[in-house]
Amino acid sequence: MVQNFIAKERIIWKNIIERSPWWEGFYEHLVRSVKESLHKILGKALLSFEEMTTILNEIEAVLNLKPLSYMYEENEPRPLTPMHFLNFGQNQPTYPVTFAEILENASTKSYLLKRKKYQQLLLKQPWHRWKKQYLLDLRTAHSVKNPETYPELKVGDVVLIKENTKNKFFES
Repeated sequence: MVQNFIAKERIIWKNIIERSPWWEGFYEHLVRSVKESLHKILGKALLSFEEMTTILNEIEAVLNLKPLSYMYEENEPRPLTPMHFLNFGQNQPTYPVTFAEILENASTKSYLLKRKKYQQLLLKQPWHRWKKQYLLDLRTAHSVKNPETYPELKVGDVVLIKENTKNKFFES
């Protein structure tokens, strides 16, 4: 039955070699980062469909704001991100939330305030964890196995610097 459906829909399975960036292993890395963040932060939290959708939209926005390139000089514009392509040059996430629908479904003002506070707590925590995990994963992925293979750093080399970023998603 499954084989018939797969044949009818012309589904082709493409396996990805685990931990291989040259075979799209970086997708697996991103999926793992999102899953670990969700699991650690949400745990057994009870969320409505809309709340879970909101959190996943925030995660999507953060991933789409991750730089694809780096700045060669200080006077260059901000690095290119996937959001530039998704929003035609605007590097700000958009939110398709209609608050009228939320207000119609809410029973009381106190309930709305309580849920908003809870959502803000849930939304703030994942980014701290994700940032730390992402930097650790980058360091692990690019760790030097054989020092003779890699020359010492020199002026002009690209490096990853950990900073406390003031951003909506990475508040300190």
